[in-house]
Amino acid sequence: MIRRITRCWGQLRWLVANWQAYRLSHCNSVYMQWRDGSIRGVMAFSCKTQLTKQRSHDIWKNFLSYMDGTPAILPEPDTSL
Repeated sequence: MIRRITRCWGQLRWLVANWQAYRLSHCNSVYMQWRDGSIRGVMAFSCKTQLTKQRSHDIWKNFLSYMDGTPAILPEPDTSL
């Protein structure tokens, strides 16, 4: 049992680190796209915010809600900007 929990935590840390690396790389690309403009910081921040909201909703949909109509464990995350 302890082994399984340790393995799950290890996998969760790996998943989080890899998702954060993806978000950083993707949003750095957005920053570079706008590098000559004063809006570059806003665009990069908006990118990080939107990706985080999308990821939060994906986690909610796949792990915290039910397909059979049972109420979700937590309320549905807001994905609007």
